[in-house]
Amino acid sequence: RQMCIRDSHEAGVPPIHTPLRVLKALPEEIKKKTLLVHIAGKDVPDDIGIKVAPDGLQNTVVLYNSKEQFGDLLQKLNLLSSIPLLERLSIRTIKDLSLIHI
Repeated sequence: RQMCIRDSHEAGVPPIHTPLRVLKALPEEIKKKTLLVHIAGKDVPDDIGIKVAPDGLQNTVVLYNSKEQFGDLLQKLNLLSSIPLLERLSIRTIKDLSLIHI
């Protein structure tokens, strides 16, 4: 099963928003999964390769986080975080421990 990620990204006037020239330079696989928000469709050139999120409540995009994707990992992290001896471990060590099949 392939995990699909969609990114909503603000575009427009820098420095608050990412300039369109930066977004245009993104790899195609990222552009396909990106929706631009807080910018009018008329302000986005056709050749940028990124869709503009449609306006309106009826067009709300809901992202679901499937527990089945992360359930085992979360259980392992909960277990590791409950052990006082392991409180000061680095993120790398925690990541390595979470890969152990328990």
